[in-house]
Amino acid sequence: MFKNIFFDLDGTIVDSREGIVNGYIYMLNYYNIEVQDRSSLEQFIGPPIEDILRDYYKINPEKIRDGINKYREFYAETGVWQTKPYNGI
Repeated sequence: MFKNIFFDLDGTIVDSREGIVNGYIYMLNYYNIEVQDRSSLEQFIGPPIEDILRDYYKINPEKIRDGINKYREFYAETGVWQTKPYNGI
């Protein structure tokens, strides 16, 4: 008998790209970074946000936590509702 069952939700059962990308746009706006091509943000789905802000956008390490909080604020209120099940699920 199993006590726990684990499954991968994002990218397997549901498509969460829209909410994640919109969350990144919201977060980057906080830093006054304008996104020209929203599809370019899809490359950041998966890696830690801290790494993206530090390595790609060269955000001051002391200000990274603020951006992560902005992303989470958006995702909790709006982005989570932009998740859609894949066809056939």
